[in-house]
Amino acid sequence: MPSTAGASLGMPLTFGKADVNKETGQVRMQGNVMGINVQETVDELTKAMRAAEEIPKSQIDACDKKISALSSLENKVQALYTSASALRGQKEGNLPSGVFSKYMYMVSNQASQNDITLTIGDGLTSEQNFQFRVDQLAQKDSIAGASPIADKNADLGWTGDFTVGTYTLSVDGKSAQQISDEINANQQTTSATSQLINSGDGYHFLFTGTQFAVPLTLTNNVVGSGTQLPNSSTKTADDLSAKCKYNGLDIVSTSNTITSIPNFTVALN
Repeated sequence: MPSTAGASLGMPLTFGKADVNKETGQVRMQGNVMGINVQETVDELTKAMRAAEEIPKSQIDACDKKISALSSLENKVQALYTSASALRGQKEGNLPSGVFSKYMYMVSNQASQNDITLTIGDGLTSEQNFQFRVDQLAQKDSIAGASPIADKNADLGWTGDFTVGTYTLSVDGKSAQQISDEINANQQTTSATSQLINSGDGYHFLFTGTQFAVPLTLTNNVVGSGTQLPNSSTKTADDLSAKCKYNGLDIVSTSNTITSIPNFTVALN
């Protein structure tokens, strides 16, 4: 039960009772001051002050909801962008006709998003549908020695010479490493690079061409090399060329940049 206290200050300032709640400590006035109900006035004042506090709180809550909604929208847009990028790469540029001047497509079953870059020329004034299929990329030829070499730094004991491209080198008193280094130092005429690959049973010569769709040629006049020195390539330029199909028409290119289609340049990466 609340306790009760009484006070009288004389007319017209008269207080009736002040009830004090022992559990909460809340004081509730009973009485009038100059004809005004004290508790009713206090209650109205308190209510007005709380209402003033609620207005900015409700505004803050509304702003928080908007921020949350915008954040959710941003995440959804980013997810959509990521999904779209997986299907087709970013556009670059924009022609007045509204046709993007450059698209990047992802080839099926490939992880890269930049396998094909298609550039549309100024002569294309309207959107067009077409079919383009890549069957083979242009490649650089490579040939390898069949038999391993135990020590790449030891004198091979070979005699004679051999020609790679248009460069002829002597093998007398040379190691595999020296032969490989000489080929690499003369790439302008050998049209090849050389590596010594350790396959686990020894080192194998591996010659790789510096140009696309050009078979490597090697003329072997070496005594003692057996099958350790590679032979000339058995591949043809056609074997190493890019092969595509545009609207059912076969296209063969010695480069991975195809310019034979009017208003289109296709770069196979």
